[in-house]
Amino acid sequence: MSLVVFVLFNSCHDKNSEQISIVWEDHKAVQLIIPGKYYGEGEPHFQVFVTPGKGPAILGDVINLDGKTIFEPFIPLTRGFSYRVMLNGKLAGTIQIPAASPAEKTEVLAVHPSYFSVPENLLKIYIEFSKPMKEGESLQHIVMIHNRDTLPNVFLDLQPELWNNDRTILTLWLDPGRIKRDLQPNLALGPPLTKNKMYTFFIKQDWEAADGSKMQKPFIQKYFTVGRDSISPDPSQWKIRLPQAGFTETLEIRFGEPLDYMVARNAIHILDKNGKEVPGKMFMDYPREDVLEFIPEQRWQKGNYTIWVESKLEDIAGNNLDHPFDNDITQQQKGNFGKGYKRIIEIN
Repeated sequence: MSLVVFVLFNSCHDKNSEQISIVWEDHKAVQLIIPGKYYGEGEPHFQVFVTPGKGPAILGDVINLDGKTIFEPFIPLTRGFSYRVMLNGKLAGTIQIPAASPAEKTEVLAVHPSYFSVPENLLKIYIEFSKPMKEGESLQHIVMIHNRDTLPNVFLDLQPELWNNDRTILTLWLDPGRIKRDLQPNLALGPPLTKNKMYTFFIKQDWEAADGSKMQKPFIQKYFTVGRDSISPDPSQWKIRLPQAGFTETLEIRFGEPLDYMVARNAIHILDKNGKEVPGKMFMDYPREDVLEFIPEQRWQKGNYTIWVESKLEDIAGNNLDHPFDNDITQQQKGNFGKGYKRIIEIN
């Protein structure tokens, strides 16, 4: 698929800011390119933020290639938003992503979990949109259906809703009070989902984007529920396929179960012998989301590396490394509580 680069000039007088360019793919801003190498060895000096705002830096990868710095966000940059580029903590420039025409339809890019089979105590669903959406009205447009009946009170009505900075990714919680056994909502209403049933997750076409454009079409995701998952992930049981030194081969981690799509890519790190994070890209297998692939920017060197897993890592039922979601947290925690997990691997 072809890429087209448009060079935008902006109001910042820094000599580099006038050369910031956007790479487009299928009408989406998928990369920013800045001439010159601004990314120090192992140190993330290059950051991109939404302007205005005080939110965290946009998640993405930074690549040095042919004398240029390439920033590739995990999610395409949002049409109509302005971004500020920071180099070594100083403003290098700002760039405006052209707004989409209202004539361009809004679409759902993905829903996670994306696999057909889920545990009956599924905790969260993520929805990725092609445009920023109107906030505060998600439950007017999202329903869970079983046997043609719309189920009531499945999702937690949070205000404000849990959107990313760009308002393109919504985190939707199934009601935890109904999932956790012995709580009053669970006793009164039962769990949101029950095993061995087919459900339809439905997003209505009438949901409008922030620019007023309508959904291109409704979105449907089918789920079949299996038994309850009340076991925390166990990284010691993961299967690792090691790459070969001297190449940029993929390091593959097989979890043996689906993990939380958004959390996994931010909670798993590959460290070199000096304890510094290895620059590269992480991908989750689609649609099962039970395999992570890491591709380094540079060739693997012979020696030991560390897979570091933060304790916040969780599966799609909310069980993290420290305890199951439906666990009495007043009970004594295991000795490595909050410390995560580290595993040494050797690449030859």
